[in-house]
Amino acid sequence: MVWLGTLMATGIHFLLFIPVNGRVMLYLSVLCTILPIAVAVFKDIPFLVYGVLDGVVKIGFGLYLFLRWDTYLVEKSTFIERS
Repeated sequence: MVWLGTLMATGIHFLLFIPVNGRVMLYLSVLCTILPIAVAVFKDIPFLVYGVLDGVVKIGFGLYLFLRWDTYLVEKSTFIERS
């Protein structure tokens, strides 16, 4: 149960990144907060399954943010050129 609390706190702390990364972090935070609650309710789920699922969610969102980085660079460069 300590790991579930730790990973839920990790999910909640993603809320602090919303001003920087946008609404994507809200979705990540909600998913990473609901997953430990679901595992606590359904105690038959082994922690290994939860850990892999949590890791896949975080890596998936990380890849999305990484691949979206070019959009930020293009927007910033056009903004600077307009000024």
